[in-house]
Amino acid sequence: MRQRCPISILLACARPVHSDLVGRLGHALSRRLASYMAQAPRRVADHLEQGLALLTVLGAQPELGEEKIERCRLLADEDGRLRFIYNLPASAGFGAAIGRTVERALFGKTRRSASVITALLNVFMTLLDGLLDEAYELIAPELAALRALVRSGGRRRDAIFARPGRHPLAALCSSTAELWLRKVDELGRLWQAGCDGQFSARHGANEPWACAAAGDGRRASAAFAFKEAALKALAAEFASRRARFDETVAPGAAVLFGRTRWPHYCQALACVIAHRAPSTTAAGLAALRRFMFATADYAALLDDVCDYLEDCEALRWNTVSCALQRQKRLPVVEPAAVQTALVLRLTEKETEKFVIAKGLRLLDAIERAAAGLGVNPTEVFPLVADLTYVYLGESTRARTAF
Repeated sequence: MRQRCPISILLACARPVHSDLVGRLGHALSRRLASYMAQAPRRVADHLEQGLALLTVLGAQPELGEEKIERCRLLADEDGRLRFIYNLPASAGFGAAIGRTVERALFGKTRRSASVITALLNVFMTLLDGLLDEAYELIAPELAALRALVRSGGRRRDAIFARPGRHPLAALCSSTAELWLRKVDELGRLWQAGCDGQFSARHGANEPWACAAAGDGRRASAAFAFKEAALKALAAEFASRRARFDETVAPGAAVLFGRTRWPHYCQALACVIAHRAPSTTAAGLAALRRFMFATADYAALLDDVCDYLEDCEALRWNTVSCALQRQKRLPVVEPAAVQTALVLRLTEKETEKFVIAKGLRLLDAIERAAAGLGVNPTEVFPLVADLTYVYLGESTRARTAF
């Protein structure tokens, strides 16, 4: 009887193939983004510097505190599972950059209040995602309380948050959520119904972003949309915990894509509210959602291509492995067999073509969605190039020299 190759050996053999795939994807995408890639290293350095500065400022807020962050960092030095906390400066920096990009594209100016909120959401989701994936037992008892906290806009603080002996990282996660929600609430009582405001963007009255007239049945509140997006972001993050080879053959796309789509849309809505435009047409919100979803799907592709082997090793589905499974159904369902089959899928030439074509299609989708929103793509593609540079690294740098 033929013996199955140990997964550790298979993963080791697959790493050079995976590295080559990442490199070829980076080359293809950087060619498409050539005019934006040259300055990506400088912009990324600025994002990281600003993220670190922002964390320092936020550390002075009562919900956080520098000592809480430092204590968690020290714990991560001892427990490798918690090292995702090292990503917080980058998370804060890119979260703020997303806010500034959306603001400039829609309004032609930025406000610090918006970028603080978008940064905090990124930090919160980084902490929650890391705990769910790497140290589930630390956050599991608090998931219901976190959901209630978000649903109430930060007003319902469960007694579990005051429980003695909580793990510092779980406490930091809920404290970040509380600070994020407080900052949102300060923008104008977000969670109250019937918010009104004059849309101050540079678009004309006939554009979909113009405020709908009073009584217009198409009228939609960005405040309600924000709350819905926040809850869906949380639900998708919780559900992704179950997207494992041993629990489901292939999870729904809503789960795998939702964990990036809804936080991105939530960040964009925070920008709309920060600029005193809490009410707009349903068409305007739909156009914004399409644009942010397209951008989020691109970010998910980059992240999941890079994490493909790591997720396979952990028996986790991601958007890339799920897409490959849908493209050509796996002939097996047993978790270890699925793991082996997905690792071997990297060796197929069709996989490289599929992944590169998907990346290029997503760039086209971002461009189309930006146009549908009335935004010049040149205003948003620098950030897209920055994401490409960060995820695909060295494979994009050779292109920036030309």
